[in-house]
Amino acid sequence: MKNPPIVHLTVLLLYLASFCSVAQSYPVPETVEFAGVSINISKDAQGIIQNDIKTLLGNKTYLNAKLDRVALYFPIIETMLADEGIPEDFKYLAVQESGLLPDAVSKSNAVGFWQFKKETAMEFGLRVDDQIDERKNIHASTRAACLYLKRNNLVLNNWISSLNSYRTGLSNVYKYIAKEWYGSKEISVTAKTDFYVLRAIAHKLVLEKEIAKYKPSDITFFEYTFNAGKAISFISKELVVSEDDIWKYNRWMSGTTVPEDKPYTMLIALSEDEIAPMKEKVLTMNGKADIFTEDLGFPVLTRITAKTKNKNVPIFYNINNKAGIQAQVGDDVESICVRADFDVEDFIKFNDLADGLDTKIVPNEIYYLEKKAKKAPVPFHTVTNATEQSLWKVSQMYGICLSKLLKYNRLDAPQRLVDGRVLWLQKTRPSNSPVEVITVPNKPVIKEIAKNTEVVASKNVSQQKEGEGVKVVDLTLTEAKEPKATPVKEEVVAQTTETEEFKPNIPVQIHQVTNYTHTVTSGENFYSIARKYNISVSDVWAWNKMNKDVKLGIGKKLLIKFGHYYEPTSGTLAQGTK
Repeated sequence: MKNPPIVHLTVLLLYLASFCSVAQSYPVPETVEFAGVSINISKDAQGIIQNDIKTLLGNKTYLNAKLDRVALYFPIIETMLADEGIPEDFKYLAVQESGLLPDAVSKSNAVGFWQFKKETAMEFGLRVDDQIDERKNIHASTRAACLYLKRNNLVLNNWISSLNSYRTGLSNVYKYIAKEWYGSKEISVTAKTDFYVLRAIAHKLVLEKEIAKYKPSDITFFEYTFNAGKAISFISKELVVSEDDIWKYNRWMSGTTVPEDKPYTMLIALSEDEIAPMKEKVLTMNGKADIFTEDLGFPVLTRITAKTKNKNVPIFYNINNKAGIQAQVGDDVESICVRADFDVEDFIKFNDLADGLDTKIVPNEIYYLEKKAKKAPVPFHTVTNATEQSLWKVSQMYGICLSKLLKYNRLDAPQRLVDGRVLWLQKTRPSNSPVEVITVPNKPVIKEIAKNTEVVASKNVSQQKEGEGVKVVDLTLTEAKEPKATPVKEEVVAQTTETEEFKPNIPVQIHQVTNYTHTVTSGENFYSIARKYNISVSDVWAWNKMNKDVKLGIGKKLLIKFGHYYEPTSGTLAQGTK
């Protein structure tokens, strides 16, 4: 027997009532903050945003699938946005553009996570050909999107205008934005505002709430970089993962072998409890701790005050993009604040000084004169010297609030660290993920550097006295001959302990060295470039005969070296990849 029309109508009305109820649980406020800009929303604009919210919530199955992708990709996107100085809210733009589907293609033939057309993609450094399409690579495409947004924001000086320009292009955006938006931290939107901006607000309002209550799958990404020249079939056997899973999350490849023209990051889907064993496996297979290069280069220091012999002059620094001051011998909390002309209570709070005014100030240490960040620029830190590293020192090293560092690592109070402890720096360690302690290989004494080059590394100034030197060994690369290791004396401004001069009696073998030229783009610094290629900052300085005082300009060419090499350690040859 067929159901009468009244039954169908009743079911439809119940569904619509339920749908409207869900949508109304996301009321559009009169004011929203997006990318650091306070947006006043008119009544008619609120109605448009509410309709977008209804659309986003319309299909629960589709929404849940999207949230699964959000859980997978947002940690990567958030980290890269922070590295590039882009407001975190732009992560919602990636969802708006593609739903975080790597194969997404628009009507205008824009492709990938951030929907680049081929010409624009190549303009911003992406490789697009029959073998590789980096528009489908989350790392490469996010980096390109950041460059695009930063370039436009230099002109528009307003992140909402820059967001709008992502749809229209820089030359066409002016017809959609108000003149008074330039440089403003507060703007107003109406029904006449471009739909793209209003839709971005809708995405933020929905995703912020949905992410907070959504329980994603146990799958997470391991970022694998030791892949140059390797076939997918080989990587599958090497990592013991299926080829199908590799292809599923690495759609940017069409060929069967990873190219060697530049570094590529592959995504390997694993459960949370598989991440730590995989890290150790990759570390062991590649013979050294390159997997932890994200720990290098912090804090990032730039001296602001010109050099002077006057000890009464405050020495200001930029530390991790925050204002800072160098402590001097005999300083206490009050004296350093007097010299900085800074509020004592703020100084104690910004530097997480548990003992307040009684805190012992360490000479030459750089202290913050600005509130530290809620997240570090990198996701993890591996403790390599527990006797020297405390949770407080880690928080100062990365410029992250100590309370956040404790929260992310599920700690109620600071505790003693152990070597190999992996600390979470950007989000809370999942409750089902145990504390991770790995075996970190000893760092070799030999360091590959350019001859007669001063090597300068980011450091905590307190741990290196002026005039102290560290012995390093110079290895001169040649194309045809095996280089000989020649001990030379270099002054290294770095975090050090006592280091013996090491004179190897085993020849160092270097082969397959490839030189690559990197062109500096807007917003890049030595550290971000080093991270991009999984190398250390000191290597970049050494290869280019530079130091920390050199200012990088847009268009500057930097030499980057890739290759396989052997380093003698404790009388044996250990293979590594660099």
